[in-house]
Amino acid sequence: MPVIAFHRWDNSGAGDDVVVIDRSYDRYSLGFPRDGTWWVRFNSDWNGYSPDFGNHSGYDTFADRSNPNDSDGMPFRANVGIGPYSVLILSQ
Repeated sequence: MPVIAFHRWDNSGAGDDVVVIDRSYDRYSLGFPRDGTWWVRFNSDWNGYSPDFGNHSGYDTFADRSNPNDSDGMPFRANVGIGPYSVLILSQ
């Protein structure tokens, strides 16, 4: 199944970008708009919302320079972990 990921921003400045991802992977390589550390701000699989949730690790990640043809059209690349049927939101 495909991964759905998208980039949202407000004024297109540093600190206002977010990347939203859905699908299950322990490690998935994805393009990012900026380098540096991206923190998980929301993980819908966190069992703090419900003990029924799997609590799959959605971890902070570090994006670095990559071949743009290899990074979903973005200048940087990082790995993310995401649980089944869940959504992650990462930002700087």
